[in-house]
Amino acid sequence: MIEALRKNLLVRFLIVGVASTVLNYSVYAFFYLVAMVDYGKSFIIGFLCGVAFSYFLNRAWTFQVKTAGHTRDVWRYFTLYATSLLIGLVCISLAVEFFAADPLLANLGTILVTTCTNYTG
Repeated sequence: MIEALRKNLLVRFLIVGVASTVLNYSVYAFFYLVAMVDYGKSFIIGFLCGVAFSYFLNRAWTFQVKTAGHTRDVWRYFTLYATSLLIGLVCISLAVEFFAADPLLANLGTILVTTCTNYTG
């Protein structure tokens, strides 16, 4: 059963998505709560860690890409995620600054928004 799930492309994609989301939020929470970095910068750091992790793991494990030349793919991927990052920064800023949301909860809501942005992209 486990082996069949690991071989399923959608399941691998979802596993990587969940793992990158957990990494994103964990890095964000660490920088915000422990390192005392402001929520906007913490959001950027967490987001970029999740994106890089997701890109490399999806490439190697989910889609099992073997070719070395992937410059075009990298630019397309990171262009989409740069757009998503900007949307996320606007969302978290609005939630925290205008709606007085707790930055930790605001980031969870923002992750939902950026997940939709990434999916449609």
